[in-house]
Amino acid sequence: MRDLILQRIEEIRKSEGGFSTSLMRWRNFSHGVEHKHLKDIKFEELPDNELLFLFERLIRRVYTQM
Repeated sequence: MRDLILQRIEEIRKSEGGFSTSLMRWRNFSHGVEHKHLKDIKFEELPDNELLFLFERLIRRVYTQM
């Protein structure tokens, strides 16, 4: 399941042009106490619970019209 989530994140990254820093949509993602731009998060290094949490947030933002 982890591999499927990482694969889907990569697909979204490609379709969104690499999570551009010029878009507010990808700013202020957090895991733990850190707030980072989405492009700076290394999803492969996250524990399962944080990966799932961020994936859910990412999906919500992808499908939210801005």
